[in-house]
Amino acid sequence: MSILTLQERLNQLGNNLPLMVDREKGDIETLIEKEITIRDYGFMKDEKEKEYIAFIIDENEKEFFFGGQVLTDNFMELEADGFRDAIQETGVKVLLGKKKSKKGQMYTTVKYV
Repeated sequence: MSILTLQERLNQLGNNLPLMVDREKGDIETLIEKEITIRDYGFMKDEKEKEYIAFIIDENEKEFFFGGQVLTDNFMELEADGFRDAIQETGVKVLLGKKKSKKGQMYTTVKYV
């Protein structure tokens, strides 16, 4: 007999990361131009099997956020280099911004502080 609740088991079956449990999806736009501390993260796959980051921050205990390509790539590199435990222990201070590309598209910038 399982000691998990039905919701816990459904979360395991669904496309959720442990850091998402009991949190709502936040809007990354609310983090623009604010210094945040990423404390934990994980990677999910979209319908095309492309990975993207989901993360939580010290400054907001109720929400998780999905990040863009730059943040995803950076954290994949950090994880490959063995820094997951250090990130969870000390956090990573980040300042997100917005910038317009030469083609006129807006994208999120990442500055580590």
